[in-house]
Order: sequence, then structure tokens, then C-alpha cells
Amino acid sequence: MLHFNVVQVNPTTGEVEGDEEGDEEEYQLESLTISTNDFMTKVTVGDFRRTWEAMPTEGEVLGKYVLQFKKLEDAVNAVIDFFGMQAVDGTANVPPAPTGSSDKPAKRTHVVHLSGVFVGNVPVLVRAQLQIDSNPSANEVHLKVAVRSQNKDISQLVAECIQ
Repeated sequence: MLHFNVVQVNPTTGEVEGDEEGDEEEYQLESLTISTNDFMTKVTVGDFRRTWEAMPTEGEVLGKYVLQFKKLEDAVNAVIDFFGMQAVDGTANVPPAPTGSSDKPAKRTHVVHLSGVFVGNVPVLVRAQLQIDSNPSANEVHLKVAVRSQNKDISQLVAECIQ
């Protein structure tokens, strides 16, 4: 709820007309959700691997998650959205599943490289490995993430943005 006072002002003179305290009003606001990715700016890095290696490991945070998706492509898009970062090196595109006959379906994996700058001008890099069982009845994608920045607290905050 937004609470405020309405004061009448003469548009010509700029003087308050009537009660200087004004009349109390209120306005219903819609719910607003602020996520970690709202504090992230997408940036592109020229050489992700070199930038990753140059980033201090003291600020690295690792995490494992299980996501409810049927398609690896959908999971990749969701992960990119969760982090609010730029997918680099063409890793946003998942190669097509291998075709061929096999008694046991193979697991598919894909690695996504993400880069961004967190509020306060803190560079952040993410390596996200997604794995899905090619069994059509499976609804799970396993996600392993490594988040690196110069600040371990920021890395932790970014790693926890998975919903």
C-alpha cells in the first residue's frame, strides 16, 4: 500500500491552497518480486576460459541442483534466465541429440558459460553443466554450477538464484 498526502497548489502562483497538510490518500500496489538477476548486467568476455582461469578461486562457490524439465534446451534457457547473465562462446545453443539405435538411452550433457557484472561493478562468471537422461519419461535435469567472482559472498548469492 502506498500512503501519501495530496496538497492543492495554485498552478500560477505555486502557493498551497487550503490545508498545507493535504488529504491523506492510499493506493494499492501490485506485488513486486526482486531477484538476484535484477542486480546483474549481461556482458560478453572475449575468451571465457582465459578469464575464468584469471578469476581467483577463493571467490568460487559450487552448487548442485535438480531442475524439473523434459528437454535439455528448456533447462538451458531457464538457467540463463535464472542468472540473468550473458551466455558466451555459443554455449546457449544445445547441439541436437545424437541419433541411432541403442538399448539403453545415453545421458546428454551440455555446458553453458555465463558472464555478467553484479551491482558494484563486480565481474561474475558461471560454468553450468546440465545433464539429462534421454529417457522420455524422465523429468529431471541435473545441474552443477561453479560461480566465480572476486567476492565469495556475491558468488554465493548468485549461486543461490536457481529457482
